[in-house]
Amino acid sequence: MKIDALVMAGGKGTRFFEKEKPLAKFREVPLVEHVLRALNASKGIDNIYVVTSPWTRKTDRILKKKWNTIFAKGTGYVKDMVYALRTLKLGKTLVVTADLPLLKTEDIDFIIEQYERQKEPALAVMVPLDIYEKLGIKPTMVINNLVPAGVNVVDAKSLDGPERILITKNHRLAYNINTKKDLLNAVNRVK
Repeated sequence: MKIDALVMAGGKGTRFFEKEKPLAKFREVPLVEHVLRALNASKGIDNIYVVTSPWTRKTDRILKKKWNTIFAKGTGYVKDMVYALRTLKLGKTLVVTADLPLLKTEDIDFIIEQYERQKEPALAVMVPLDIYEKLGIKPTMVINNLVPAGVNVVDAKSLDGPERILITKNHRLAYNINTKKDLLNAVNRVK
C-alpha cells in the first residue's frame, strides 16, 4: 500500500526565535529537506505535499520550485492539516512535522507497516518520556509519560475515528526541533 504524505511546515516557530524554522540548518541542510529526502526515498509514499502558511512564506517560495506545496492559513497545526487533507482530497496520509531532521526512510516504512496492520483509521506515534530524559531533551508536550513524535497516519475520510498509539523507543523520533537549544543538542549529540 502506498499513501500520500503531508509535511507540516507552516507554524509560527515562536519557540525558535529566528527566521523560519523549516529552513534552519542541521548538518548544512534545512530541517525540512531532511524530512523530504526521507519521504522521497520511501517505497510506501506516493505523493508528498508541504503545508506552508503566511508564517513560512520563504519556505513556500523555496520549496515550491521542487515540491508540491499547499498554502494554509497558519491558524494552527490541526486546522492547517485538515485544510490540506480536504483541499487535496487525500485518503490515508502520513503527516509529519518539518522539524525531524533525523527521520530516516526506514522509520517511515516501519510506521506505514504498523498502520497497515491495524483497523483504526489513525495512528499516533509516541516516544516514552524516559528516552527524552536520557537524551537531555525537554519535550513541549507529555501525555501519560509519552511524547508525540510529530508523525501520524490519518485517514482523511475518517478524521473523527478511533486512533491507535504506536510507542517507539527510536531516539531519532525524539529529536523534534522546537528551539535552538534542541537543534544544538541534536548537532552535539548525534555524530
